[in-house]
Amino acid sequence: MGSVFPHVDAWQTNHGDLMLIESMRPRSYRTQAITKRIAEEPFKTALRGAWRAVDIEGFFAHCVANESMAQALAAAPGVEVKTDDRNLVEFGFARAVGVSAANLTSSARALAIGLRTSRPRLDDSATINWPAVDTAWVSYEAAEFSTAAAPGASADSPDETARRLALVSDYVNGDSSTARQAWARQFGAPRDPNEIAMLADLNPSMGDDEALPYIERLRAYDAGEADTILATLRRRQARLDEAATALESALVHYRKGPWALLRFKQQAINLASDLGGRSPALARRMWQALNGPFAIEAMREQRWLARAGVSTAVGFKDVCREAIAPLEPRVPWTDEFLVLRRSCYEATTDPRLGKATGDLLEFRRHQPLPLGAGVGTPRS
Repeated sequence: MGSVFPHVDAWQTNHGDLMLIESMRPRSYRTQAITKRIAEEPFKTALRGAWRAVDIEGFFAHCVANESMAQALAAAPGVEVKTDDRNLVEFGFARAVGVSAANLTSSARALAIGLRTSRPRLDDSATINWPAVDTAWVSYEAAEFSTAAAPGASADSPDETARRLALVSDYVNGDSSTARQAWARQFGAPRDPNEIAMLADLNPSMGDDEALPYIERLRAYDAGEADTILATLRRRQARLDEAATALESALVHYRKGPWALLRFKQQAINLASDLGGRSPALARRMWQALNGPFAIEAMREQRWLARAGVSTAVGFKDVCREAIAPLEPRVPWTDEFLVLRRSCYEATTDPRLGKATGDLLEFRRHQPLPLGAGVGTPRS
């Protein structure tokens, strides 16, 4: 790109993809125009869904590099140019299959920072809070479970450092205690859906109703996430019927829209399994609630497995084959599922009982023996 176009900007569209914007003339972004568009539809809803961005700092967090980095790469000694009849990129992809490497977007961002080319060219850069831009990138990456999201220290603002540490501790490391302590060291309000969701979810872990205002704020961005956190809170408070009601609502929302974080979809599925084991009445509710697919088939196998587990409490003999059917014939290779599958086919006199029994025995035959197995046994 840089060998043809003198101006190439790089933007991050999702966790692993770059978008290159090329032009023959210098490109400058107008901050006031972009701020205005962010507040208008369809851009407002689109940015909240795809990037979980609500302001210009969240928007510019996805700018990886300005034109200077492409120029530097194109001018590097020994650089090879991709052409139609010598497609280096395509062959490079083939050679890289199965090779562990650093994430492309993170590597590009680190290079841009090192070359001091990571900021876009703006007509008025003084209006941008650049430490907040960097925090917004950490927020996005952390919510995607990316280990590339490192807290980093902001020389300009200890508050931003504390925000980043809280986000990484909670989303990436699952360390709610450190996240709470870090957040307490800053004095601002949550800015984006990721920070709001983090604060809403930290309180239910203690069964604290202080989460409710955050849950309602989160509802404006994603009702499924809000209901999942509310269900978690009610479960910890032993208000099981209310937990089930909130969870049923969350699962309906996950069928309608694709933008909720996978973290909360998995949390909802786990909670459905937990509630399903509390009573036959709750098990029947969770059996029905887990029936519908999430948007774009997200968490499909996890949902099927949870439903199969709940089937043991809702008239196993009558429903187990329905629960197992979506997972056949390439079934999950775990002892728990293989036992359930065999029990189902035995209870229903299914002709696949022999296959299910053989698969279970095969699985167990290849499991590693416990350390010390056979030690002290007399030799014949």
